[in-house]
Amino acid sequence: MAQNLVYLVTGGCGYIGERIVALLVKEEYVKEVRVVDIVETELIQHFSTDLMLYVDIQGNIQIDIYRKPNARNSYLRADSNHPNFLKKGILKGQFIRLKRLCSTDEAFETQSMDLISRFRARGYQESHIKDAFDSVKLLDRRDFQLKRKEYSKQKLSCNEVITPLFITQQSKQSDQIRSIIYKHWNTLKLDSDLKIILDTSTSVILIKADITEYKHTLILSDAAHSTFCGYSTAIISLNKSSPEKPIMANAVQTYCDKQMLPMSQGNKLVTCAIRPSNVYGGKCKSLIESYFSAKFQKGIINYIEPENSDHNYTYVGNVAWMHVLAARNLQLKPDLLGGQVYYAYDDTPMRQRYKLIKELYSEIDLSVQLGTRIPYWKMWLIVQIHSIIRFLVRPFWNLKPFLTLPILKLVVSTFSYETDKAFRHFAYQPLYSWLESKYRTCKWLQLAKLNLKGPRKT
Repeated sequence: MAQNLVYLVTGGCGYIGERIVALLVKEEYVKEVRVVDIVETELIQHFSTDLMLYVDIQGNIQIDIYRKPNARNSYLRADSNHPNFLKKGILKGQFIRLKRLCSTDEAFETQSMDLISRFRARGYQESHIKDAFDSVKLLDRRDFQLKRKEYSKQKLSCNEVITPLFITQQSKQSDQIRSIIYKHWNTLKLDSDLKIILDTSTSVILIKADITEYKHTLILSDAAHSTFCGYSTAIISLNKSSPEKPIMANAVQTYCDKQMLPMSQGNKLVTCAIRPSNVYGGKCKSLIESYFSAKFQKGIINYIEPENSDHNYTYVGNVAWMHVLAARNLQLKPDLLGGQVYYAYDDTPMRQRYKLIKELYSEIDLSVQLGTRIPYWKMWLIVQIHSIIRFLVRPFWNLKPFLTLPILKLVVSTFSYETDKAFRHFAYQPLYSWLESKYRTCKWLQLAKLNLKGPRKT
């Protein structure tokens, strides 16, 4: 098997993406992992080359800045012709960077002294340096850590047009690739669910790269906000959490077949699709929101699902592990995996959602109990009334839907599967058992319960 591979993970700071990155950095055959996302989570920051992790005397993991011994002082000189506000912004911005990355006040102070000496060497005034340092040192580090919710205004809403990009390196086949992509783009629209996401044309972007370096994997998480990219090997993960019906395997496979394109130096673009059904685990926003909602209702979990409906649930760590294994085997067995669709699975018991969250919540809070089922007609009426209210207030308030009819239909419908296709094709076995998945999820829920505040009663 090839060694020193370079992987590019789009959406690498997302729910599944950051776990894929965490698994890839542990593999010996991986030389480098590159992450593309509009945010930067603290976990991904830990893998950055300018950070150093160490364990203090209390056994806690701490973060500090790492500077290479031959690193040069390349900050903008103070006597340059740039405007003064820009120079002052550089001073404050660099101190903010230290505050955000250093996990202890001692590390921040030490790195700030080094930074101050570097600014002095570039000719900055002592008063300007002191003002920038004083304005940052007393601030809370958590105020500078990026949260996904802070980008909610920047993200595309479900009503806006999404333009997917196909990014590939410049080569002799660039024109041929461009024409094939444009010619067969409508193949994706044969699927009713994908048509909602990709109901627009695509753009082909060419970049300069050495193709011998890029024998790696591309993982697309969250299809609504991802970028289509192509290199010598690619794997596409279609993680759309709220379709009215499952993605049509034939349409996806037809699209994958179209992507068996010849590349330079005899390489080939090979794709497959991984389809998680329902994913749970640490950092699952809906889990903690449902818990606080139950506590607001005096510890009662009301539910919508009929008792005769079943759904598959897969732990997020196992979904990420399936991505990593599929990416590795796409290079070893491209003819077998190319154009295939794989449903994610593990040994999590098949059940209704309310039974799963009840079992998880019982591990951290025995006061949480099951309530009564909300009839479908009542939820349908609530969704319709909410839609009317959204329409009326739209001119002055962009009210987000808490539930849509397609999601409601999905929740009350049975959708389950049994498969060992991933095991047969690339020897996939769950990395985490049900008991370990449950333990990890409950451990995160316990910490989240202590760190977060639930909704207040009014």
